[in-house]
Amino acid sequence: MMRSRRVPAGLRRRSVPAARAAALALLAVSACSRPEGVQTPSPALVATVASTTAAPAPTLPPTPTRDPLAACPVETQGMRLYLSLGNGFCFLYPAHYELRHDLERPEEAITLVGPLADPQALETIGVVLSVAFNGPSEGMTSPQYAARWREIHQAPPEVPEYAETIGGRPAWTVNGLPGYGTERRSFVIVDGFRYSLLLTPVPEDVPVLTEEANLIWEAVTGSLAFFPPQASHDYVQAEEVCPAATDSARLYTSLKDGYCLLYPADFEPDADSLQDATIGGAPAVVFRDPRGPWASRQAIIVYRDFAYTIVAQPWEPERFPSGIEFLDRVWDTVTGSPAFFNRWN
Repeated sequence: MMRSRRVPAGLRRRSVPAARAAALALLAVSACSRPEGVQTPSPALVATVASTTAAPAPTLPPTPTRDPLAACPVETQGMRLYLSLGNGFCFLYPAHYELRHDLERPEEAITLVGPLADPQALETIGVVLSVAFNGPSEGMTSPQYAARWREIHQAPPEVPEYAETIGGRPAWTVNGLPGYGTERRSFVIVDGFRYSLLLTPVPEDVPVLTEEANLIWEAVTGSLAFFPPQASHDYVQAEEVCPAATDSARLYTSLKDGYCLLYPADFEPDADSLQDATIGGAPAVVFRDPRGPWASRQAIIVYRDFAYTIVAQPWEPERFPSGIEFLDRVWDTVTGSPAFFNRWN
């Protein structure tokens, strides 16, 4: 298993799809780098993507301002007001919930963290609700916004959805999405901007948390108010910055994770073999690389800004049937045993 050098912080991601990008870009190498109260947040955080051919990204001008407090609800006993001038929304939330800015998008999303199912357990689940500003609407309605999200994130088609009203605006809710805890996501278009809400777990999923999940959802959605965002949000779209494909290089774009890259045109990974996995407690992706004199089975593990690669070959049951038993045994042993610790310096 080989480890890459540390990746540039500006391209860092922490989810399994980052490992997928590494798989698509670097199957043939043994070391790789990842392409990875009332409170008022400061102006929106800018996430940029490097490109040598892109034109400067446009900046959304601030919308005309009006007194946001005129649109916001009034605090009551047990309910506090959250106000985001930059993102154009406010709401009431139960005073026993903790406000946290989103780790990846602290200027655009706010998270409310509530009670845990089992406070004494080493691993447990708690009620979490977040509200996020997601940029311009791109001409979509709320149902179209939800459909586009489902398409990009490959949400299971059987998960139910329905219309509702949130903040006095038409919204579209998808209820029961898979996750660490099942998720409820609502999508709202407001005056040309996209907003979303995320609740986990859904009330019916964890009985001990049903009351709290209903409480926070009803408190926020019942009091949420919108007004023109007062921050100048820099919003970069893929088509504005991604490089063009050439005869020798193809373009790979991940709208879900917000990056794009070129890879050699003669590079043909077996896309159907890509599988998300957890190895050594870290997110990973496992795939079959058909290139070379014989195919290989590979895993890329992402841990603390490093990508670790495991390669087993030849991975060709048809050509070498007698060897697959041994290759499976060493693969299972190796991938079932990694542990990570600080390097000795």
